[in-house]
Amino acid sequence: AKGYLATLTPKLSKLAIALSPEAKAQGATVQRSGTKLSDAQLGIAIPLDPGEHEVTASAPGKRPWSTKIKLEPGGAT
Repeated sequence: AKGYLATLTPKLSKLAIALSPEAKAQGATVQRSGTKLSDAQLGIAIPLDPGEHEVTASAPGKRPWSTKIKLEPGGAT
């Protein structure tokens, strides 16, 4: 299993989303494809299926922000 994992891991597409300390202090939240990300998920590369993913951010008193990101297959980050 460890050998299979070692060969599979470099092929996984990953997405890392980080927030600045100021955004965190202002109560900003981030969603990826409609799912709210926890603080533990921010700043690390999370394996995802290749293709398009929508990222949105919002904070009290601020305009919401969104973008679409296309992850390529074969280990893109």
